[in-house]
Amino acid sequence: MNNAILQFNDSVNKNVNRMINICNANDNVVNNELKLSPIDDAFHELKIPIDRISTGYLEVDELFGEFVNGEYQMGFRRKDILIIAGMSGIGKTSFAFSIFANLYRQKRKCVFFSLDMRSEKTWDCFKNALSGYHTDKFTFADDIALNGDHPMIVAHNGMINVKQIDNFLKDKQIEVIFIDYIDYLEPSKKDTSDAANFKNLFLELKALTNKHNCAIVLLSQSMEDKHYRSGRPSLGSLYGGKAVRSAVDHVLAVYRNSKYNDKLTTENKNVTEIIALKLRSNSTNDKVFLKHKNGKILSMSEIEIANYKDNLLNGC
Repeated sequence: MNNAILQFNDSVNKNVNRMINICNANDNVVNNELKLSPIDDAFHELKIPIDRISTGYLEVDELFGEFVNGEYQMGFRRKDILIIAGMSGIGKTSFAFSIFANLYRQKRKCVFFSLDMRSEKTWDCFKNALSGYHTDKFTFADDIALNGDHPMIVAHNGMINVKQIDNFLKDKQIEVIFIDYIDYLEPSKKDTSDAANFKNLFLELKALTNKHNCAIVLLSQSMEDKHYRSGRPSLGSLYGGKAVRSAVDHVLAVYRNSKYNDKLTTENKNVTEIIALKLRSNSTNDKVFLKHKNGKILSMSEIEIANYKDNLLNGC
């Protein structure tokens, strides 16, 4: 027994001496004692710089909020894949163009691939998001001139594959790609089954985000979910099913009560709910309220939100 203890102690001493020698080689030990860094330096080394992207709406940015090394950060990250889902005509494109216009104002380098809309209609959507419905073409041109760069909008009716997008991005240093919408996007490598195609598609999209260090915002139709009254969206109604749900970082759904409820007052018919169906981290809220005014999407005050909720209770 004593011999076993001696052998164990000898082994420990040899390992300790080996550790000290390794540390000495790295100048991390002084007089055979471990040299510890100050606590501030230790925290500094832990902090990994993360480029976060603001949608331009504080309420929406809070949905993506997470603690990173003890620091609370908002907005989605570079290399995230975000889906904006909703039924047809519910306001997905308006919401996406509003974020695109906000990023344009922030001088973020973005591109919007419009695959389901005529070129002139696409520009109308951007004009409305940037300047409003009643803005004439001269004011709109001034707004673009003030920003300095021409917005990058690609109107391409019909199917497009990830390889074509990859070729377009070459040397452009794009930060966020918008694609409207997923039905017209296909993988470069096609398979016989839909499930396999979706899997291949998102593998290629993830590779695209890593290659170009960019985020992707995808628009997607969602099917009406019979378990929710009035077609309210859920993760189960997301187009593409499990292959899509498991591949993306965030899913936001756009919903408008006025689509199904004709008892709402006029001032509350332009309210859009943004519902967080999936987030990479826990969120501070699971839903935010925005309103349409003169073609633009704006934040709502607490009083406006309270009035809207009261109207829902009394109007339903």
